Amino acid sequence: MTKPTGLLAPNTTVRNTDKHSQLILAAEASCFGDLRGFIPCGTDDLFEVFQHVSFWLGPRKLLEVNPAFRQIIPYVIVQAEDHVLRYRRSASGGEQRLAHKSSIGVGGHIDLVDVIGLQNSSLVDMAATLDLAALRELEEELSKSFVATCRPPQVEGVLLLDDTEVDRVHMGVVMSVRSPLSRAAIKSAEPDLTEFSWMPFGSLAPVDTDELWTKAILENYEGSLL
Repeated sequence: MTKPTGLLAPNTTVRNTDKHSQLILAAEASCFGDLRGFIPCGTDDLFEVFQHVSFWLGPRKLLEVNPAFRQIIPYVIVQAEDHVLRYRRSASGGEQRLAHKSSIGVGGHIDLVDVIGLQNSSLVDMAATLDLAALRELEEELSKSFVATCRPPQVEGVLLLDDTEVDRVHMGVVMSVRSPLSRAAIKSAEPDLTEFSWMPFGSLAPVDTDELWTKAILENYEGSLL
């Protein structure tokens, strides 16, 4: 089922390669009230939340430092058989606030090019927009050939934290994809993503080097994902 929101659809797909002049999708932080932590939910529950949210396509350089808005981040967990992909970010990456942190989530901002409008409407198809942004990030950070084997993304929950300056300007939409490949070797096209490994569900637990979003998911998730 298509789930629209009240965001005006853009009429261009031009993408600026300077990340700090990107137009990215964000939401007014006040719309989320006291909703905090990792909250497992499915697609219907997620879009029930989004029905009450005001969205804005704004400049990344402003949104990164403005806690009045939360940038929407598809945060995708990659699975194969009964294993989850884990990796580490090196210090050579563009996001120094996450350097040396390990993670089970692959993702990034929803760019202008990702936003899909509903046909004959000024509204945005958020379901299709989230899927497109998630798959684009997976292709950029893993590989197109691997992502082509994966099933469509599935919503697993939402994530809102206030622990750090980074957390206070982001909202995670936690998603998952499954690959039928038997724990394929992963080599990222992004040099700052390293130490890929497949972790069995049974031994997957937060560690000191995990970024906070990964810790929040592993400490609180009790659904079918794990």
